[in-house]
Amino acid sequence: MNIKKHHSKNIGFSLNRKQMLYIVLFFSIALYAITTTFDFTLDDTLMISSNELTKKGISGIPDIFTNDAFVGFFGQNKELVAGGRYRPLTHAMFAVEYELFSANPLVGHIINVFLYAILAIVIFHTLELCFRNFQQTHSWIQYIPFTATLLFIAHPLHTEVVANIKGRDEIISMGGSMLALLYSLKYVEKKKYKFLFFSFIAMLVGIFSKENAITFLAVIPLTLFFFSKAKLKDYFVTLIPISIASLSFILARINALGFFMKSTIQTEILNNPFIYSTKGEEIASVLHTWLIYFKLLFIPHPLTHDYYPWHITIKSFSNPTVILALLITVVIIAYALLKLPKKNIVAFGILFFFITFSIQSNVLFNIGTFMNERFMFVALLGFCIIIAYFLSKYFQKFKLLKYVFLLVLILYSTIPTGASTLIIS
Repeated sequence: MNIKKHHSKNIGFSLNRKQMLYIVLFFSIALYAITTTFDFTLDDTLMISSNELTKKGISGIPDIFTNDAFVGFFGQNKELVAGGRYRPLTHAMFAVEYELFSANPLVGHIINVFLYAILAIVIFHTLELCFRNFQQTHSWIQYIPFTATLLFIAHPLHTEVVANIKGRDEIISMGGSMLALLYSLKYVEKKKYKFLFFSFIAMLVGIFSKENAITFLAVIPLTLFFFSKAKLKDYFVTLIPISIASLSFILARINALGFFMKSTIQTEILNNPFIYSTKGEEIASVLHTWLIYFKLLFIPHPLTHDYYPWHITIKSFSNPTVILALLITVVIIAYALLKLPKKNIVAFGILFFFITFSIQSNVLFNIGTFMNERFMFVALLGFCIIIAYFLSKYFQKFKLLKYVFLLVLILYSTIPTGASTLIIS
């Protein structure tokens, strides 16, 4: 790994760091400004406009923190989806908004766009800290934090999360998780305990917004290994605050739902698409969805708001797509593990992708649906880092890469996808 300090304020073509921040901020807002004209969409009915706990306003917050999120819609704990739903922080935000503005989708959409822009800034800052020792020269296209963040912002797989007010749980969960990572890196660098406290608060915000944040118990040590000079003690110390935050969430979830992750198999096909499948068919079908995910990373079209049965048909291991998905997965994971000791950036992106995707992959447990584009929200950053790394590495040999990248951003930002068309209509 070729490492060299970069001290220049300007990173080619007179784009300095401040200008990059402005571009990231403006791009995030401009891309999703149209969503402020939308009504409530998709799961907004379940969580906001028809949720009685939300409609209680501020007085409903104690019930929000002590009940399944869907109790407010169904009136009882129906255990509708696998594992239950407990995302009390964003649910409480919806209640406060309802108290102040009643059922006003404009406010919710404005907040989502604002939070998405803030998330983009957090990602940019965190990647800057990760890649601060990498030599960046000649052009902005070689500045990994900038290109990775731009690609993350523009990718159409994020349409559902930002356009659906309820998708705020994904945005804030990732924001809190990335801040916990940022402060962990800062602690290792400066050894100031205030960063451990900030990490604790950030993780609390992230995990009480959505349980996916718990994957950062693995992501943070992985990132410290790749991008810092952390000693063994540092790994343990940085894990303490995020572990306490995670344990606090687990206890609160058990108190509210009576369990942490229940393995009860749903008996309705809409909430368990594998109900009529053998275990082998279930695994094969999951691998088939992974192949679709891999394709959508590069070509995010067509998209949809959900993959209910039978959007995807049940597969067996005799299906070529299943075998192909298995081979691709084994090869890239094996590559990442082999390159891990050398701190290869592609290996980091692959491991980041699979670690953050694991909880929604249908491998650890049945999540109640075949797949969804929103399940790629955090994992997509690993893919963006890999693409940005290749742009940085090969730009000098292939100058046209800059224009290809700009064309991809334009296409991702302007061509309607199935999901965006559905939500707009």
